[in-house]
Amino acid sequence: MSFRQVRAGKKDGSNSPEEILDVEVCPGSTATLPCPALTPIQANDRALAAFWYKDDQVTPFYMVDGRTSTSIELGKHRQLSNLGSRSTFNVSLNPAVLYVDVETKEDAGTYVCRVDSYRSLTRTSTVKLIVLSPTPKLLIYEGETLLSDVAGPYKEGSDLELTCELTGVEGIPMQVLWTIRGQVVDSTFKVLPSGKIRNDYRMKSLERSLWMVAATCVAAKGPDSTQQPFLAAAVQVDLFLRPLDVRISPPDGTCKEGSVLKLVCQTWGSRPAAEISWWMKTFRLYNVSGHRYELESSSSSLSLVPMASDHGKVIVCKAENPKLPGVAMTDSVMLNVTFPPKVTLSLKTYSSSSLSEGDTVALICNVVSNPAVSLVLWSFVQETSVAPGHKRFPFEGPQTLVLERLQPWHKGSYRCRATNSEGAGESNALWLAVRHRPICKARQQVSYGAYLGETLSIRCEVEAEPATVSFHWGFSNTVLQHSNVSFVNRGLRSMATYTPTDDIHLGSLFCWANNSAGEQHVPCTFTVFKPVAPNRPKNCQILNRTHSSFLVACESGYDGGAPQHFYFRAKIKGSRDDGMTLSSVLPVFNLSGLPSGSTFQIALFSRNKIGQSHAVNIETTTLRSKKKGEVESMELESKSKSSDIIHAHPVFRHRDPGDCSPLETSVPSFPLIDCHPASEQDFTTILTYFEENPV
Repeated sequence: MSFRQVRAGKKDGSNSPEEILDVEVCPGSTATLPCPALTPIQANDRALAAFWYKDDQVTPFYMVDGRTSTSIELGKHRQLSNLGSRSTFNVSLNPAVLYVDVETKEDAGTYVCRVDSYRSLTRTSTVKLIVLSPTPKLLIYEGETLLSDVAGPYKEGSDLELTCELTGVEGIPMQVLWTIRGQVVDSTFKVLPSGKIRNDYRMKSLERSLWMVAATCVAAKGPDSTQQPFLAAAVQVDLFLRPLDVRISPPDGTCKEGSVLKLVCQTWGSRPAAEISWWMKTFRLYNVSGHRYELESSSSSLSLVPMASDHGKVIVCKAENPKLPGVAMTDSVMLNVTFPPKVTLSLKTYSSSSLSEGDTVALICNVVSNPAVSLVLWSFVQETSVAPGHKRFPFEGPQTLVLERLQPWHKGSYRCRATNSEGAGESNALWLAVRHRPICKARQQVSYGAYLGETLSIRCEVEAEPATVSFHWGFSNTVLQHSNVSFVNRGLRSMATYTPTDDIHLGSLFCWANNSAGEQHVPCTFTVFKPVAPNRPKNCQILNRTHSSFLVACESGYDGGAPQHFYFRAKIKGSRDDGMTLSSVLPVFNLSGLPSGSTFQIALFSRNKIGQSHAVNIETTTLRSKKKGEVESMELESKSKSSDIIHAHPVFRHRDPGDCSPLETSVPSFPLIDCHPASEQDFTTILTYFEENPV
């Protein structure tokens, strides 16, 4: 609003010039019109009434009547027209001021303030109100906020309301529209009383396709407003965008136990760049590296050293726009951890009491492995010396060994071993104790040769569970039992002292034991007889023959009831030399340092205190020496290792997974597995039996 003073004649006809004040305002603003005439000229004068006129109107549009008041300030204000209703007269100011809310150009004109006084003549003040024509403008608002180039940013999926106002075209028929990408999206506008034209456009559920797209407000004349707009203004819609996708690589999560697995998570489409986090169930993982954030993409690396217990667990990568909490995208990978079998052996019983003869138990080989096992091996270290009493170990599947009708020979240590492509794992040793009556220990001396009057020490050993036992002895002629036999017990062993004094004292001695499980069913029997000369050695073989050595190995013949020694005599065939004589408690003789290519005549026999056996006669030849630089050869005339059998524990295995027959051995046959052909299952079960007995 601006003021300008001009001079004109007074309204009462006097020729003294009157200053006319020009006031310039724009539509929509408030004009300030001063009234200097209200200021008293004389000290004892006062204004009685004040009137405002517009142009040549004879009726005031606003008046203040102070005739019934002591001063004009206390007078009554009257608004006498529409213009008066938009006016306020403040007579307390010096000069007094009329405020007019200017709406349109129609409010322009000459405004006259007339003041009637108590003593003075009527005075007037004139103001010329000039309403300017404003420049047309398009303004875009969000609520009360004026926008310039960019609206937002806003959350993807939220709503947005934009307002476009056109000013400065009062009285001109116009339309205000909203367009996006050249297409009209909202044509509903309204004309306000002030002459402004407004269009409120509501954008629901903002899509990512609107990111940085211009929303344009168009003002135009006529119906075809988009072709030749009169005026246009635009703002770009800025958005916070959620991630479009997230991917973990490699997608299968396969690794070996204890090795480093590196996973990379990539995401894109988020604005600003998404924040990446790694999770396992509800636990966040922090061993991450290699974060990379760009305008719309992010990546993160996770390094893990998975253990077998992590197999099957799910690793989750979460991508989340920090500006859009609660709206995240995830990808997951299930860990495929390969590892050798983890094996434990457990016992399942079918009775609540301790295991006794006749009970049934199941040994369960619990295997956790990835990949699946291809082979299950069972081993059994027998504690007792008694040979197995049946022909089969029944399996309920390769991982369950069922022992029905438990016998004493089942006592011992069991293990299972499982194999897959990653390696093998062995279980704990499971000790199986079977409560049973005493039984005779196998392979103890049961025949004793003695002269009449010779005192014998006869050892009776039993196996029992529990091991607390008592013994008693008997003879085939019970009349002599007490006078000829005395014994001392020590643990699981009873030592009897027996002196035969007559032929009727030769025969069988019986030894019984009992424990809390009961009395021994079958006694241990010992035969007492007059000793005789031993039988000669048997099954003699020549082994490991070279150019300068060979080994002679035989099996012992019957000892005649008395300890025997073995003798070896050898000489070169055709030689008059007596040769050599060797003796041993075992029928095994190893000769070395012999001349090559020589034939030897060998005689083997045994002796005890009664006499000498017949001899076994053998001929063998040392190999001829090879030329210098050639490798010596060794001829194996037999694949059986008699000397090894003496010192080693025999091990039994099936020939192949589909063959359930036992191997031929020199000890009682012990088929160890109830197996199926390998073609019928994915893995093979083999049970190995170790016979632990001292030689």
